[in-house]
Amino acid sequence: MQETDERGTPLEIFRPLHDLFDFTLDPCAMRGRPLYELPEWRFKEYFIEDNGLSKNWTGEKCFVNPPYSRGSISDWVKKMSEEAAKGTFICALVRQDCSTEWYRTIKRISWHIEEIPYRVSFAGAKQSSKPFWSSVIMLMGGPFPLRKQCKS
Repeated sequence: MQETDERGTPLEIFRPLHDLFDFTLDPCAMRGRPLYELPEWRFKEYFIEDNGLSKNWTGEKCFVNPPYSRGSISDWVKKMSEEAAKGTFICALVRQDCSTEWYRTIKRISWHIEEIPYRVSFAGAKQSSKPFWSSVIMLMGGPFPLRKQCKS
């Protein structure tokens, strides 16, 4: 059995981000992931066969957990950069890998990076934990998209 490149985002990472940003699109969604089955979390999803890279994300608040395979991640970083330049808000869960050009690019164009202080266990992965650290990276070219306004 060949291992898939799809990795489901753990609920403990997704829930607080969605509560804060109220995502409207997951352009690289994973089928069979129980994460989005709650009625209050219904939003647009593009699955692998939909090719989220070919779709327009304009006006959406995107949560992106891109495939990490070589070559593919660079395409996703390019797409995130293009969409953010058009004003789309993007919150991405990515592997921390300063040795790669794609990571240096996304780090340079992001407005916020939050390093996750542990190795993430992804749904659908053969291993219980990935052999690398991850970061949540936010990109946008428009107004800050908070769902809930902070009280002074």
